[in-house]
Amino acid sequence: ESPGLTSIPATHTFTPDLHGQVTSVPEGSIPVIDYSLLISGTPGQRSEIVHELGRACEDWGFFMVINHGVPQKLLSSILDGCKGFFDLAEEEKQEFKGNHVLDPIRSGTSFNISVEKAFYWRDFLKVFVHPVFYSPTKPAGLSEISLEYSQRVREIARGLLTGISKSLGLEGSYIDKALNLERGKQIFIANLYPTCPQPELAMGMPPHSDHGLLTLLIQNGIGGLQIQHKGKWVNVGTHPNSFLVNTGDHLESTLPCSKNQAALKTQKKTLTYTQLMASGSLLLSLSRSGTSFNVSVEKAFYWRDFLKVFVHPVFYSPTKPAGLSEISLEYSQRVREVARGLLKGISESLGLEGSYIDKAMDLERGKQIFIANLYPICPQPELAMGMPPHSDHGLLTLLIQNGIGGLQIQHKGKWVNVGTHSNSFLVNTGDHLEILSNGRYKSVLHRAMVNSKGTRMSIAMAHGPSLDSVVSPAPELLVSSEGDEPAAYIGMKYKDYLELQQSNKLDGKSCLDRVRISAV
Repeated sequence: ESPGLTSIPATHTFTPDLHGQVTSVPEGSIPVIDYSLLISGTPGQRSEIVHELGRACEDWGFFMVINHGVPQKLLSSILDGCKGFFDLAEEEKQEFKGNHVLDPIRSGTSFNISVEKAFYWRDFLKVFVHPVFYSPTKPAGLSEISLEYSQRVREIARGLLTGISKSLGLEGSYIDKALNLERGKQIFIANLYPTCPQPELAMGMPPHSDHGLLTLLIQNGIGGLQIQHKGKWVNVGTHPNSFLVNTGDHLESTLPCSKNQAALKTQKKTLTYTQLMASGSLLLSLSRSGTSFNVSVEKAFYWRDFLKVFVHPVFYSPTKPAGLSEISLEYSQRVREVARGLLKGISESLGLEGSYIDKAMDLERGKQIFIANLYPICPQPELAMGMPPHSDHGLLTLLIQNGIGGLQIQHKGKWVNVGTHSNSFLVNTGDHLEILSNGRYKSVLHRAMVNSKGTRMSIAMAHGPSLDSVVSPAPELLVSSEGDEPAAYIGMKYKDYLELQQSNKLDGKSCLDRVRISAV
């Protein structure tokens, strides 16, 4: 905390209006779940609570839990213990900084400080697939399908180049032989252009031409490609079961290469897969994944300090300050009991056995993460952000606060302020509950705002499956009297999903969107 600040640093400044469209809901609108009735109520009371729990998950993805059995003293103690940690000298906190998202203890600021402030609105994966084939080992199945795809596209590209050779009055095999395409460089490029709230201010890719000979491209049905023709930009539509082909720089001595750019959409994300046929060799990494194009630009931080600790199935804790380890152990155990009780009720609300989620997600070895957030007083809160809009990984996140609000959730497209309530938990539904329920229950988008009057502190306890659990829609939910329901998400190991989310920019549901199966 820095009480003397009169303005926020440029590294923490966000220019978009993050405070617009905020809705104040009437008292009592946010769902409230009486945990005592869920655990020990009469059959009629329990049935009603299970119904309310399901409705809260379906309509809000967010609810409040009361009468949970965790003593108020314990809640106060854990807040005080974490405040003690944040009050440590910087050099002491640096002992727990951590270097990897799976380090058992990490302390730091912002979310991922390796993400730049100004960059192109895309994520990409580039892989060399010929003459030697490489592929990421994750997700499962990608290597096999990309090998087959690359081979088939290479056949098409060489066939096209045979025709191009002939169109130049050359032997059909001229380009193939002259540029040694048997050992030619082929690069697989997958581009993800997420939904953009202000496409007029962003760029997927700037105007450019491709190196090499030909680029073959397919899309996911959402347009965005533009090419320059006779000095004017032309929108290129989407066409099922076809390739779009760019001529490249290395044909320019005989043919004009195509200049192109990627424009953005506001409603849906664009996904493209590109195969590039090139000549020669490049001294580049064999496999690269990342975001933007040139990451050597200024960074922007969120207005918070945090402490993240893995507390189950193996318990870890900072050794400072004195007493934090003991109180966080007790707190973690009590909250885990509440979370498993809630998940039992959620299982039943889905029409499953009460123990279904517990067993299917191996919660006995489930990952529980203790996250303490400190949001200091901010002299210009209208320019800063505590945490950006995002959904949580895992199944449920249980949160307590120190009496100062700042949490907002998105409900029916509008941001809702969530007040503070003593001796209660606020509960977020997470991405893996959405996946497990096949989209019936949605993970909730939420964000943390900052203020100029008081320091806010929150403690979130994230509850997820075991790291080895492969999470996919429950098969029992894909079969009904009305016929089979298609799975809306692909299965992914929780560990892989956790690393994917925590290693990238925190951006809405961008991680969940990667495992979502688009409707045909």
